[in-house]
Amino acid sequence: TGSQNNLNTFLYAQDQPVTVITVEEEKSLMEYHSFIWKQIKNKGNMYKRQISNYLILSLTLEIMNIVNGHRPLGSVPKTRKEEQFERFLTLMGDYYTKNRAVSFYADKMCITPKYLSSLCKSLTGITASEWIDRSVILEAKAMLKNSNFTVQEVSEKLNFPNQSFFGKYFKHHVGISPKEYRNRK
Repeated sequence: TGSQNNLNTFLYAQDQPVTVITVEEEKSLMEYHSFIWKQIKNKGNMYKRQISNYLILSLTLEIMNIVNGHRPLGSVPKTRKEEQFERFLTLMGDYYTKNRAVSFYADKMCITPKYLSSLCKSLTGITASEWIDRSVILEAKAMLKNSNFTVQEVSEKLNFPNQSFFGKYFKHHVGISPKEYRNRK
């Protein structure tokens, strides 16, 4: 599946952080870079932020495609830890907007929360809790910048008990309030 391939690309890039690219691939990336900067500098376009965000997403997908193209063919058997980490990411993709507790994911995987966190930390350098928080914050940022949802609605969609708790959580992770984040240029 697509998400499985994305995960495999991520794990490969973690293991092999340097990829030698072809001249054509370099040219393609430079074209993205040039076009993104052109859009960012375009003062007359009221949609430049959204256009820039989608262009950056496109660039990210292009980079993933390039890394995938340089990944060795043939399936390298995954370790048990890698399989468990993939399971965690799949579960997190399904539930992060509903549940932020490491114990919730550990229970679904029939492992302890401590083991899940150490597993994530050993494979990626990031704990399970940090993975969950990053996903929630990324979703919150996207909703605040690219939708007409109120802060209250974002709070509800991300299953926070109330807007105040969401505001504190967001400020703790981002350094500013959701409202300040939304109003930033």
